[in-house]
Amino acid sequence: NILGSRRNIQNVTRKKLMAFHKNFYVGSNLILSAVGNLEHEKIVSLAQSYFGSVPKGQCQETAPIHYVGGFKHINKDCDRVMLGLGFDIPYRKELETAVILMSQILGTGDTSRLYTEIREKKGLVYEISANLQTCKKVGILDIFAECNAANVNEILKLITLEINKLRHVLVAEEELNRVKKQMLVALIRNMEQGE
Repeated sequence: NILGSRRNIQNVTRKKLMAFHKNFYVGSNLILSAVGNLEHEKIVSLAQSYFGSVPKGQCQETAPIHYVGGFKHINKDCDRVMLGLGFDIPYRKELETAVILMSQILGTGDTSRLYTEIREKKGLVYEISANLQTCKKVGILDIFAECNAANVNEILKLITLEINKLRHVLVAEEELNRVKKQMLVALIRNMEQGE
């Protein structure tokens, strides 16, 4: 449960909650974002009227995030398998674009490497994709596949092969440009849909 364990929630007192609020809900931790055809001065004035009384406080650093791997197997009586893999990606702001492009090339959409090689050419999965999740200093690349249980070992070998290709072989300019265009189209479509 995203709220935490029952024991942790029961141990939260009013005093602890108020101390947390006092330390973290301060101006130094506040980000105000405004987008659109706006007047800067008006936004600043509104921000001042609504948030001007918030104490500045001190920016609180959260505990460092560390990726912890593991293995979990849930056995159900069926032939289909939901396979999930996670990899930590050292994430720094200056590498953000490269990391996003890498995840797109590997597993986003029906022209991605995983989809093309494992689903279209080999027919080993019903679905396969990669997704990148990022925080301040850490990123996680997760790969998801839905397949028959008999194919799991072969799929794992092929995923490893595609990841190693990305590590050791330069991405062709044609593939890179195609992925950039796909990302641009997705961005425009999301903007039109108000996402």
